[in-house]
Amino acid sequence: MQEPSPAPLLAQLAPLIIVCAGLAFVLAPIARRKGRSPLLALLAFVPLVNMMFAIWLCSLTDAAVLKDIEMLKQTRR
Repeated sequence: MQEPSPAPLLAQLAPLIIVCAGLAFVLAPIARRKGRSPLLALLAFVPLVNMMFAIWLCSLTDAAVLKDIEMLKQTRR
């Protein structure tokens, strides 16, 4: 009796790649809104770093809010 051959590596990694690609797809616009490079979304493909990066990115203040605060500070002087 023959043993079944193991699935190719790409087939084994397909679920991980799909989940990470979805996370990167969501994080790219968030990074742009926060004033960071959308290329940082590629960190979503690094295991364990991806969730820490997502939490850090979501905790940042939006770039538009920072710009408004700076404008208010300048008009106050």
